[in-house]
Amino acid sequence: MSQKIRTIREAQGLSLETVAFDVDISTSQLSRYETGKKDPHVNELRKIAQRLGVNLSALIDDMDAEMDYVRTVKTVPVRGLVAAGLWFEFTDLQNQTFDPIPMVPTKHVGFEQFAYRMVGPSMDKRRIFDGDYLVCVHYWAVRKQIEANDLIVIERMDGARTERTCKEAVHTRDGIELWPRSSDGRFQTPILLPYAEEPPGVKV
Repeated sequence: MSQKIRTIREAQGLSLETVAFDVDISTSQLSRYETGKKDPHVNELRKIAQRLGVNLSALIDDMDAEMDYVRTVKTVPVRGLVAAGLWFEFTDLQNQTFDPIPMVPTKHVGFEQFAYRMVGPSMDKRRIFDGDYLVCVHYWAVRKQIEANDLIVIERMDGARTERTCKEAVHTRDGIELWPRSSDGRFQTPILLPYAEEPPGVKV
């Protein structure tokens, strides 16, 4: 598979950087695919095939191998975008659709996983950058309460608008403070969850 991607790309006179940019992956990532150091996710492979103007089967040895490849990839659904200061109308949230991403093999692999795509720099100090995916589980499925340093995706409602954001949990005397970890001065204000109850309009 790896040599086929490179052979077709070079035959068309396309640079590694051009193809990587057009399919929205890094140059180093595409290079790993071409050298066989890593296999692309089937959705990425489809994008590469489309950019090169060939069928998916042209990048895989045979159709049986293609079906095996598709069957072995376990994915999780992407439920939408997450960003500090980005408010959505309810209808916007309902209409968002995203391709699934590969399942992350973590200690929580036995629980339901779902993902959100990060927009902006609100968590860049935790090395979560614009365009990264946050793979999540329901915290109540794995523990009794939110723990310090947990990364939390919460939703805040204001009438028909919703802000879905990611924060780091910090325990204080009054409750749990959810902090952005951003290098951007706009994102420095925490959300307080009192220990007695969740504040109105906040869902975790």
